[in-house]
Amino acid sequence: MSFKKIMGYVIGIALAVAISFYVINQIDRESLAQHLRDMNYSYIVPAFLIYCAGIFLRSARWRLFYPKDAQASIMASYSALVLGNASNLIIPARGGDIVRVVVLGKLSGLSNSKSLATVITERIFDLMMLCFLIGCVALIVPLSSTVELGAKIIAAVSFLAILGACISIVLYTKYTDWIDCHIIKRFPKFLQHRLHELLQGLGEGITLMWKTPAGILFVTYTFLIWAAEIGLLLMLARSLSFTIEVLHSITLFLCTAVGTLIPLSTAQIGIFEYIVVSTLERFGYDPAKALALGIVWHAVILFFPVILGLFTWLLVRPAIKSDIQKNIEDHAR
Repeated sequence: MSFKKIMGYVIGIALAVAISFYVINQIDRESLAQHLRDMNYSYIVPAFLIYCAGIFLRSARWRLFYPKDAQASIMASYSALVLGNASNLIIPARGGDIVRVVVLGKLSGLSNSKSLATVITERIFDLMMLCFLIGCVALIVPLSSTVELGAKIIAAVSFLAILGACISIVLYTKYTDWIDCHIIKRFPKFLQHRLHELLQGLGEGITLMWKTPAGILFVTYTFLIWAAEIGLLLMLARSLSFTIEVLHSITLFLCTAVGTLIPLSTAQIGIFEYIVVSTLERFGYDPAKALALGIVWHAVILFFPVILGLFTWLLVRPAIKSDIQKNIEDHAR
């Protein structure tokens, strides 16, 4: 491991410890411990089922962006998504998306370039929906100045990045031949075909979303996914005998989603809890109970992908190993 990577991990852990220490110091620790001791663990099972349902909806939504000739089943998509989410916990900068791409390729035969194009396209439209909804909520719900400023900055940067990506991809679909001849051909030969497939896949995905049926289906899936995630939040709050208004839970979900887009500390430890406490405290909720919810919610977000990922890996490992072995044998011939 390089010195740069080691320093990245050290800084991430240091930030996690420092922010966690700051947040806990602002709270009555005895009250926090009491809330955690009184937690009703019988809610964990239905919370896990809600989490699994949310992943299934995400995998179904992801399939909207597959090429027409793709043979990927819903279970292949589900397995790739689960393993990608689990890998995000140990690979920095959302490196689990690369695992997601590779696993889908192994299970479905879809090329890595086309698979990566579907992941990027899904991320683009997911971010667009997120920015739009948090903008709407911010107009009717008062947020803390720190959270509001962070949300505005991330939303603005995300919007500009999305706009630039969409314009670039639309230009590519319109001037494919010219770009292939004058730009892509400047890259090494082994990259040319992959870049062409990647840009072509992005263009097809973005074009598809502007067609009414696909667009409506994407929006429907997205709202169902968010409903599952908010349902998970409310279920965990219920386990702590913590009642949160639905509008406040929606706002909390959006603030944590936007506030953790950029990975700063290890597994967003400290940052996630700070966002939960500062958002709920703004609405007048008990900060100790808010931190208890933040700790439990974050633990579930980290723990559930690991459990589901290990189980999924045991199921798909034989298929992936046989595919790798077949590739080795073909290469030897």
